[in-house]
Amino acid sequence: MAVKAKHIGLDNVGQFLSLLCMVHCALMPLVLVGLPAATPFMEGGHPVLFVLVLATCFLALVPGSRLHRRWDAWPWALAGIALLAAALLFLHGNLLHEIAASSAGALCMLMAHHKNRRHLKNCNCCRKVSEQ
Repeated sequence: MAVKAKHIGLDNVGQFLSLLCMVHCALMPLVLVGLPAATPFMEGGHPVLFVLVLATCFLALVPGSRLHRRWDAWPWALAGIALLAAALLFLHGNLLHEIAASSAGALCMLMAHHKNRRHLKNCNCCRKVSEQ
């Protein structure tokens, strides 16, 4: 049971980071209008968040997919990573497009972690791991 709980915990972290990203994207335009001096502090977190998203994604989905042998979370994860990377690398400076791509990427990551977590809860993988 500890193996499954560990991976579900990582999916919870991934979902939290996705929601944090979506809140950040929603509030950023308001902060920029209301407090322009906060712009450098709001912008600097994107590379850090992207690395956290990547790490959490691979730490949760790789072992999770091996345990439950379902791969349908991966298209969501790869789309989310691609959108977040595009927002970080190519859309920086175009606020509307950056927010749209980041929000869509965060939503994809949220879906990927949700699917992985659901598969882990519904599988008998812990029994298989403990019997080996």
